[in-house]
Amino acid sequence: MIEKSEIEKCIGTDQVRLTVHIRKRMDQRNITTDEIFHSLKEGKIIERHPDDKPYPSCLVKGKTRKNRDILVVCSLTPGNILVLITAYENNRGD
Repeated sequence: MIEKSEIEKCIGTDQVRLTVHIRKRMDQRNITTDEIFHSLKEGKIIERHPDDKPYPSCLVKGKTRKNRDILVVCSLTPGNILVLITAYENNRGD
């Protein structure tokens, strides 16, 4: 199971991999890497998916410096690499 401290450590040590999928979604949704990293560091894990493959994942809800609500799905490899899977703006406001 991924812990918030592990997410922060991976970001702080540049142990992060962005999938092709998240890069595509970031471009489509005008979300920057800085916005994702800030929301991951400042946000909280709101869902855990321990049975996801190939690695357990979680959903992190956070805010950017400009107060934009961002949701990020990520997982952690056995080698402690944070894999960013997708990101989107929370338009529901919850």
